Amino acid sequence: MKNIVLYMFIAAGLLMAACTDKDSRVTGITVEPHEVTLMSVGHSIVLTATVTPEKASEKTVYWFTSNPERVTVDNDGRITCISAWPVNEFVTIYVMTKESLHEASCRVWYRLN
Repeated sequence: MKNIVLYMFIAAGLLMAACTDKDSRVTGITVEPHEVTLMSVGHSIVLTATVTPEKASEKTVYWFTSNPERVTVDNDGRITCISAWPVNEFVTIYVMTKESLHEASCRVWYRLN
């Protein structure tokens, strides 16, 4: 009888641990704003990434630019225009979660003042 109770406590503990792990896993990411316009070389804007769920245990994100010759992005989501480009073209900034590799993006346009 003692063994059955012991096994029930072990099973309940494992089940609770599995649920906790699953509940704290990253399920998605968003970036705000979804689209921006940079007005001149040197113009910067900070993008905000939100990892879901809020209680996710691993919220590390990585930022990437589709064209580092036009727009740079730092580890905090600050994008900076470093060269002009045609107004009908855009650069995409991507943010990706470390856990589960979820991705979101922001379209960046360029327009002279």
